[in-house]
Amino acid sequence: MNQQPPGARDGALRAAPDYAATLATMRQVLASRFGVEVDKLDENADLASLGLDSLGFVEYAFDLEVALHITLPDVPRDIVKVGDFACYVHAEVVKQYARPAE
Repeated sequence: MNQQPPGARDGALRAAPDYAATLATMRQVLASRFGVEVDKLDENADLASLGLDSLGFVEYAFDLEVALHITLPDVPRDIVKVGDFACYVHAEVVKQYARPAE
């Protein structure tokens, strides 16, 4: 079940945040929840450079779902770069915000 952002009405389309806003949210979640310096979310860095183990990465994905008001499907295993993950997350944001709110 998708969570609605504040102010969303039933059946109304929601305006998706732009890529920069999605990336800013991703950085904020990393910093506040995991203490990762926001500059480590460099788009050219490997995801492994964030220092999250597999459980930490799953927790990060759940936190992103809450912060971005989306539901992430399983992350493809071929995603290894931070930028690729950010593009994946933002594509889900755009796709899910384009659907009418439930």
